Amino acid sequence: MGLLLVDHDLIFRLGIRTWLAQFEELAVVAEAETGAIALEILQERSPDGTITAVMLGVGATETAIAEALQLSQQIKQTYFQLPVVWVGVPQTPAVLAAAQAVGVSGYCPRTADAAQILATLRRIQAGKTAWLLEPGGSLVPAAALSSRHLLSWQQRLRASGLRQMDTQMTQLASQLQNARLSPLTRAVLAGRYREVRAARWLVSHLLPTPSAALAPRAGKSGAKGDRLSAASMPLPKAEPRGEIQSLRAMLLDVTYLKIQGGLQNQTETPLEIDILQAAKRQELLYLILRRLDGLLDELRLSDVQPDQLPEKRSQILRDLWQSGITDFFGKYYTLQLPGLGMVDVVPVLLQDWDIVEAAILDRIPFVAECLSHLLFQTPLPVNGNLVAAGTPAAMERVEILLQNWVIQVANAVMQPLLNHFADVEEIKETLYDRRLMSTREIERFRNDLSWRYRTERNFREPQAIFESRYRLYSFSGYGIKLTTIYAPRSQELSQLRGLRLAVTIALEARDAIAPRLRATVAFLGSGVVYLLTQVVGRGIGLVGRGILQGLGSAWQDGRYQGGDRPK
Repeated sequence: MGLLLVDHDLIFRLGIRTWLAQFEELAVVAEAETGAIALEILQERSPDGTITAVMLGVGATETAIAEALQLSQQIKQTYFQLPVVWVGVPQTPAVLAAAQAVGVSGYCPRTADAAQILATLRRIQAGKTAWLLEPGGSLVPAAALSSRHLLSWQQRLRASGLRQMDTQMTQLASQLQNARLSPLTRAVLAGRYREVRAARWLVSHLLPTPSAALAPRAGKSGAKGDRLSAASMPLPKAEPRGEIQSLRAMLLDVTYLKIQGGLQNQTETPLEIDILQAAKRQELLYLILRRLDGLLDELRLSDVQPDQLPEKRSQILRDLWQSGITDFFGKYYTLQLPGLGMVDVVPVLLQDWDIVEAAILDRIPFVAECLSHLLFQTPLPVNGNLVAAGTPAAMERVEILLQNWVIQVANAVMQPLLNHFADVEEIKETLYDRRLMSTREIERFRNDLSWRYRTERNFREPQAIFESRYRLYSFSGYGIKLTTIYAPRSQELSQLRGLRLAVTIALEARDAIAPRLRATVAFLGSGVVYLLTQVVGRGIGLVGRGILQGLGSAWQDGRYQGGDRPK
């Protein structure tokens, strides 16, 4: 068994790897500190088949449990035959039941002895499940767990957990009402409130209520009159239903928590927000996310319908961009400029809407579809198929779309500032990263962005259209990464003209010619190798051997000159 060991604790990973080294059939072949790194390792090494199981360390906090559940679900969705085993602090039966629900094959607490951990891994290796649940620590297969027993545990723990989290949320909300709080303290309390709210959503959705657990499954009725055709179903209206609100809150909370992590640009493409200090970058992204949340509330209350969202796309993005500029710089922010006097910053920045829309905002995909999904729970297009709201595939896709939306709007907020006030000392001292404050570095940064715009429009975007994919930015927890998703783009491909069309033709020609050219070169290369080794090489060898034999004969004749050659 080749294990991918995932845990933030280096000492724990070292201990597991060292201990398993004594068993020939068990070995740690890869390690990851975070879930994001683990997914990258699986993507890189899945073809070679060396990783046959994932051992995932799980912490005790609600955030750690939520991350472990999400990572386990992502692994099982992509690598469904790859077993996942949890090793961590003692977990409640309700958490373990949630782990079973997402496909985890086993669990072993860190307090278990070496023999129990070894037995757990060997059961997993044999294709079985193993859960250390009993007080004595004996292995209990998942199939042996009574569903009614688990359900009663879930119900009791669900009610207790929700009460505790409601109490904590009330206390945090009361503390946030204090007007004397410092900005840092307020931000910390707000972060804790969102973490508790995210954990509450997980508990309320992963652990079923008694009525949901006992309700009959849809589609089991034998009466023909119970079926509704799609045409007869009423169009959903934007009502403040708890399920929709919880779904949206969960997605926004996850994005908020990731913004609190690292925001370094991990891509090879420069972004407008790269020029900002780390704290200012975080502040801008958080403001955009908060405005997006408010925008969703406004759309819900305005009774807008799903078919109206595509035509309102430009207006929605404009409102989000304008509010982001106003909030980040301040509505009445002014600058003292030589020869111009006092200049109102925000009105100047807002004049660049047409430029910003064409360069950045028009390239944000699935805006209307994402809004319709969040407001009305309409199915979301994923890999060419429509996926229902609340499913893991839909949650993962809408999370990426939202994060790309936030990042791109933040870039759009910074673009007009770089066009009009890039080298103003007050702006540089207040907002810029210390490494990008000199005039030379600012101009180099702007030139890199200008080159990126040309490259994106003329080369990368036509290639993405030809390959039926979108390039999206998302938060990885330790930085901003570039992600690609599949989507049909045939209509856009038919509208390409000029250089952009030539790029796709060149790609098609390369795809048509390159394999044949490689085969021809390989054939000619093998012929040259044969000629050099079998013909020329052998000929040189024969000549060399003749020369050596001649030299040997001459040397022998020299030794026995004078008639003393032995008879």
